[in-house]
Amino acid sequence: MRGKFVGGMHPSEFLDTFLGGDAFDNGSVPNSPWNDQVKNSFKAVNVGTTKMKGEKLITTPPTESVMGTRLADAIQQCIDTKCFEYVDTHTQCDVNKIPRAPDTGTDGTLYAVSSRDLRGDKPNSTFSECTTEIKRAETAHVFSDNTAQDFELLTQDSIETRGQFTAYAVPPLMFQFRTHFFTVFIRGDTARLIRWDRAGAIVTTAFCYGEEPYLADFYWRFTNATPQARGHDTTVQRLSTSDPIALEAQEALKLKPNEPIYEIKVWNDVSTATEDKNTEKVQTPETADQGRSYYGTDPIVNNAQSATGRATRIFKVWDRQENEIVALKDCWRVDSSSILPEGQVYEQLQKAEVRNIPTCLRAGDVDPSCPYQRTQTQCPPSSTRTLRSHIHYRIVMKEVCRCNITEFKNTKELVRVIRDALIAHTDACEKAGLLHRDVSAGNILITTDGKGLLSDWELSKEVTKLAKARQHERTGTWQFMSAALLQQERPCHSIQDDLESFFHVFSWISLQYTKNHLSPVDLGEHLYDAYDKAVVDASRDLVYGAAAKLDKLKSRALREIGFVDSAFRSLLLDWEDTCAARYDPEPDQDQIAEARKKLEWSHLSPKEQNEILAYMPGCQTQAKRDRLKSGQWFIDRCDEAMKSNNWPSLAEARFVNPIITKDPASNVHVYPPTAPSTRGTKRTSGTSAEQLKSGSSTSDGKPKRRKVNPTVGNAQTTRRTRSSAFGSQMERVEEQADV
Repeated sequence: MRGKFVGGMHPSEFLDTFLGGDAFDNGSVPNSPWNDQVKNSFKAVNVGTTKMKGEKLITTPPTESVMGTRLADAIQQCIDTKCFEYVDTHTQCDVNKIPRAPDTGTDGTLYAVSSRDLRGDKPNSTFSECTTEIKRAETAHVFSDNTAQDFELLTQDSIETRGQFTAYAVPPLMFQFRTHFFTVFIRGDTARLIRWDRAGAIVTTAFCYGEEPYLADFYWRFTNATPQARGHDTTVQRLSTSDPIALEAQEALKLKPNEPIYEIKVWNDVSTATEDKNTEKVQTPETADQGRSYYGTDPIVNNAQSATGRATRIFKVWDRQENEIVALKDCWRVDSSSILPEGQVYEQLQKAEVRNIPTCLRAGDVDPSCPYQRTQTQCPPSSTRTLRSHIHYRIVMKEVCRCNITEFKNTKELVRVIRDALIAHTDACEKAGLLHRDVSAGNILITTDGKGLLSDWELSKEVTKLAKARQHERTGTWQFMSAALLQQERPCHSIQDDLESFFHVFSWISLQYTKNHLSPVDLGEHLYDAYDKAVVDASRDLVYGAAAKLDKLKSRALREIGFVDSAFRSLLLDWEDTCAARYDPEPDQDQIAEARKKLEWSHLSPKEQNEILAYMPGCQTQAKRDRLKSGQWFIDRCDEAMKSNNWPSLAEARFVNPIITKDPASNVHVYPPTAPSTRGTKRTSGTSAEQLKSGSSTSDGKPKRRKVNPTVGNAQTTRRTRSSAFGSQMERVEEQADV
């Protein structure tokens, strides 16, 4: 989230912009609830206890727990209590669990009364309407309202607190159907209102909530506003369990009786949706205005683990109109005239007969007439930073895949699937003139019959335009970006970068799921250094990769890992050697030209000549670099490996290697160093007291789900410790996984 907080908006402007007249059914802002009684209730929130100590009168500020109880009493006077209730939730963690992250829990949560039976008696972010985070007055400032300073303060305490309430904004956006979400940050006797969407967060200036009416007005307006203004995506509706369509969907999807059923609407921007048998219905005004309904339950893939970014989720849904089970992708696409919507990219790929890609049936922006379906954080004129604008987007695909490539059954399937994805990538470059630019483990899918598909083409770009940079941020998934793209001075994205990304996917999976000699500690270190580590240069507002990925590639580190001697190992090492050639010393071009001249008189094909050059002294590096001009060598090499008989059972088998990892919050290294924390030593995310002494924490080894042992301690301390570390981790996830 660094750099994605937009500050300086006055609370009155905030309220009028986001909860003004258009936020209410009657078009009129309701009268303020502010009166002396409400004012005194809010003033009492931060009143401390006073007692004599010797000859001095000492005032002790209230604890966060006491502040929370008093704040709940004050807020209850400013909400529509027939429809909403404010609950003090500071003692318990959210029932929803986020992969790779500790538990989270807010100090206070606003719920709709109608959700009481569904949410149960524990904090449940699936139903939260708005949340509150409370800090005592002595807590370090998080933001600066001084225009001469950067808005986001960079002391260690500031970063931790900001990360903490960022972490609390993630679950509602991840587990609900939302366009935006509101939170309140209390620090002593001041408050800030925050509106989150997939572009960033708009934060008000600090105000005294016991003297000024803005907090009371916020809750009153919020609880009287329309669902859309409160942030609900009304193009998705949860059906009653007794609804006849819900019962049909439950049977079609083979769901359990207690699983929720949602009606999800999809619009269509693609001129000819392939495989759509009802094109006449697609063109009707009713469908164009209201979208076409699909029915499903909770997502089978949920990558919305950051408050901002594309927030991709995949649903297995029932198309009632066709009586078919299909896949529905929900995401927030980048709003740029130079980036085609993914459905239009699929249209080009399918016309060019690109193999091994999903079949797009329908795709379009969600409810184009609704302004809430576009992010608004990038709009305030007070922002000096260029933020990516996003548009809510859905796409329906024919194939409902078994899993992504990380869940391969054996290494032969792994190689076959990655080969199939390479065919799609090569076809796209050569037939359609498009480069994928986001090759990752999550984007290579395995169909029910074991075939590989390359999906998620939303960041693709025309090959002829690769030299023209169009966004200030990197493109791709951090762990799988090429070493070149992670440098401070990075080149424009090229086909060589994508092919190297295929290697990093292959290596990352092989390290975790095939037999090798690395100990759990060494494996954790290798994965951390090569794939997770990042450096934040605060002085230049840059994020770049550590040197380890480049160093390991140049040294051909996989040779020493101890993979089982086999065709599989040879394939992996050949890929590593070929990709590493990009970073080897420049070859002698005169010597290469002389060697090529000698081969001109042979009857060998250019491909055969290049393979001979790979063994000639002084020419190997260039020959390997030439392989990176196309994916064909990688495809051929996969075919060669799969035909080999040197594939012993230990090499073919899938293993889940144990991993001991570093604290995920330590993956980001800030330079120059921030001011030290004033809180003293504290346990980081998922680290017990014993582990703190030994300097290790354990993991179950699943990719992107390396869970750590639970923290020990009392409920209040545990939640605070976890959440602060999670905040730091979530900043890393945003900077790395969705750049």
